[in-house]
Amino acid sequence: MTDMEVKNLLPAYLEADLPAEQMREIEARLAVSAACREELNYLRRIQRLVAARPESAPPGLWRGIIRRMGVDEVAEPWKQFEWVGKRFLPVLAAAVLLLAVLGNLTTEAPALTLEDYLNAQWDEQEAELLTDTELSGDVLQILQTR
Repeated sequence: MTDMEVKNLLPAYLEADLPAEQMREIEARLAVSAACREELNYLRRIQRLVAARPESAPPGLWRGIIRRMGVDEVAEPWKQFEWVGKRFLPVLAAAVLLLAVLGNLTTEAPALTLEDYLNAQWDEQEAELLTDTELSGDVLQILQTR
């Protein structure tokens, strides 16, 4: 096994996530290669540092960072969207309500029924026009008598 192959397998070696045969080959190479041992020691130091890191940021960390950056005050990220709740949402609600009301209104005239035709006042000219349409004889007689 070459040094490069061993270096690529060292993370898995540290986790003992290799077959026993490969583990023995890597150990044999580590015994003769100073570069591989140096890489292994480097990876072990990283493991110790990661294990020793605190679970959460120490108190005052962000204030110290901000002070070092020279920023007086940290802007709250959601502060810039404050207008949405104060202005936009009421306007949006009003628009939805208006669309709901206007959506129920139709611009079409209501459909006329046969009864509407029969109750209408027809002059003779309109009755003559109706006789040319495809209406039943009874309806035409009623219309002509009006």
